[in-house]
Amino acid sequence: MDEKTIQRDLAKSLDGLTVQVGNLVYTQANSSHNKPMKAAVISLVKGLAFGFGSILGATVIVALFIFILSQIQLVPVVGDFVKSLLEYMQNAGVKGV
Repeated sequence: MDEKTIQRDLAKSLDGLTVQVGNLVYTQANSSHNKPMKAAVISLVKGLAFGFGSILGATVIVALFIFILSQIQLVPVVGDFVKSLLEYMQNAGVKGV
């Protein structure tokens, strides 16, 4: 095969591949338009998962923060402030302290 034939075959293959990728992208983009109920359910589940993850993450961070504050009571300067803060939280009804 000469070089021109190889280039022509490569160009033809590339054109075919471009058409196939274009069809794939079009199919993926329109799949949610054909089934709006499925798209709504997926969106709802994604939102619930995001909300649950956010609440869970915030709970862990606050728990770690309170634990670290309870360990800082040993430091004299910061200890008094932390002690009064923890007493305030206990009086306010914060559980787990």
